[in-house]
Amino acid sequence: LYCNLLTGPLLVLATVALLWWLLRPLSPYLFALYCAWVYYDNKTRPNPSTDRLSPGWRDASIWRLMRDYFPMRHTLAHPDAKFDASRSYLFCYHPHGVQSSGAFSMSTAASGFDELFPALPPTSVQTLTMNFYLPMTRENLMAMNC
Repeated sequence: LYCNLLTGPLLVLATVALLWWLLRPLSPYLFALYCAWVYYDNKTRPNPSTDRLSPGWRDASIWRLMRDYFPMRHTLAHPDAKFDASRSYLFCYHPHGVQSSGAFSMSTAASGFDELFPALPPTSVQTLTMNFYLPMTRENLMAMNC
């Protein structure tokens, strides 16, 4: 329980508090501007927003560390199966847990999904709407095509 609190909500809160303190004179104005941007963007952007996919962020070395810490491997039940890129597919992940760390690592290049399914575009992991209202978490998710 304590590890989950430290790696999830408290980490986001600590990051926001640190940024607030570092940008002290401008913090209220920047925060109001960011809130207005999040509200506007969440109302006008299509889901998922593929134009914000960042290949460099998907390939970052931090995701390999996360993959090794939360061990997740993909398996293909039928190695000779063919997947058509023009169709939609649903990939399920369980157990997802509170933070869905394993599921989010599936949207990164470190998971091996791109090598296992080369014909398919990058995955779009579905998540709760509330995750798109958390500062920095929202931008991270959007850069990974969630």
